[in-house]
Amino acid sequence: MNKNRLMKTTVTDSGEITDHGDYSEVMNLSNLDVIESDKDEQTVNLEKGKFYYQGNLEKAELPWSFDISYILDGDDVSEEELAGAEGDLVINIKTKRNPGVVDESFFNAYMLQVSLNLDATLCEDIVVDGANISDAGSDEKITFMVNPGSEASLKVSASVKDFEMDDISIAAVSTANRPISFVSDDNNNHIGTTNFIIYLKV
Repeated sequence: MNKNRLMKTTVTDSGEITDHGDYSEVMNLSNLDVIESDKDEQTVNLEKGKFYYQGNLEKAELPWSFDISYILDGDDVSEEELAGAEGDLVINIKTKRNPGVVDESFFNAYMLQVSLNLDATLCEDIVVDGANISDAGSDEKITFMVNPGSEASLKVSASVKDFEMDDISIAAVSTANRPISFVSDDNNNHIGTTNFIIYLKV
C-alpha cells in the first residue's frame, strides 16, 4: 500500500515554514525551491500565496484500517486470481477505525473517498449501493464517500470477462473540523489555513 500525504497551505506572509512528518521522500509541487528534510522535520522558505507539497509516508500508522476482499462466483479469491477472470464478481471494502492509533482526532475529522474504475467493455451489470458512478471514457468511475468518524462496508458487484482493474484509490480529505495541523505552531505564525490529504493506492 502506497501512502502519500499532500499538504495545501495558505502563506499569509513570506517566511520559513516547518512541517513535522516522518517521510521517506518529500516533493515540492508548487515550484523548484528545495525543501530541506532532516529526519522528521521539513523546512522551506515561501512567498505569500498558495503552497503544495507531498511527503511519502514510510512508517506512519494510519487512523483507519482497510479490508478488501473479492468473491468470484461465490468463492473467495485473491487479487492475483482475478486477472483474466470471468464470472460474477463482488468486491467488498471495509473501512474501520484503527484501534492502534489512540488519538482519534484525524479519524473524526477526515472524510474518506474510495474510488475504483471498472472497464465497461469487461464489466456488465455493475451494481453499487451508496456510490456515485460517472463515465470516464470506456471506464465507469465508482466513488464512495465515508463520513468523518464513521466505519463502512462498501460493495461493488458486476458480471466480468477477461477481468482487469487499476488500483483502488483511497483519499482522506480534511473537513472544516480538522485537528490542528502539523505546521500550526509558533514557528509558523505566517501560515493561514492548512489542508492535508492522505492518499492511498491498494
